Amino acid sequence: MEKNKKRYDKQMKKASNLDQKSFEKDEQGGDGARLRRRAGRVRRRAGSIHDVGPGKKGDISIDPKNEGKFTAWVKKNMPGKETCAAASAVMKNKKKYSSSVVKMANYAKNFGCSKKK
Repeated sequence: MEKNKKRYDKQMKKASNLDQKSFEKDEQGGDGARLRRRAGRVRRRAGSIHDVGPGKKGDISIDPKNEGKFTAWVKKNMPGKETCAAASAVMKNKKKYSSSVVKMANYAKNFGCSKKK
């Protein structure tokens, strides 16, 4: 968390400096709009101070009440198909399935169907 705070503070300081330069340029009769736009981009890139950054696969968990929901759905609606194959089929034709099934399939593809090394 400390590393994220340092990165956030650095980006916000950079944005503040750009704002200051834009105001100085305006006072001199120039156009500081370009610098203000750049400051805005820097702030957006900084995100929120509470952002945790890119997570690791081990950090992702599923609510225990939702465990096995997609597998059960596959057994009921696509008998004989493996879970990963069903997830791929759902993701190829999203309009055919409900949004909840598409979300479960996406989760399964991203975190359950990766090749083990």
